[in-house]
Amino acid sequence: MDAIYGHLYKTNRIHSLKIPFDQGQLYSRLKENNTILETRYDNDGTFVRAILTPEQASFYKEYMVTGTNTDSNNKIA
Repeated sequence: MDAIYGHLYKTNRIHSLKIPFDQGQLYSRLKENNTILETRYDNDGTFVRAILTPEQASFYKEYMVTGTNTDSNNKIA
């Protein structure tokens, strides 16, 4: 099963994002379309670790938290 998942989603990566509270629709979109690994509500927004496709990563790029993403090391399966 892991081999199948890894093959189907080989370009997906785990990313850390900080979504401002006034951008709640983005968090809703993430929840609807992605696997959420972690959610934390901080003082300045919602911290989310999620599995994203390269296209989704490009869309959410401005919300990525630097220093916590090691994109090349966050392969799925």
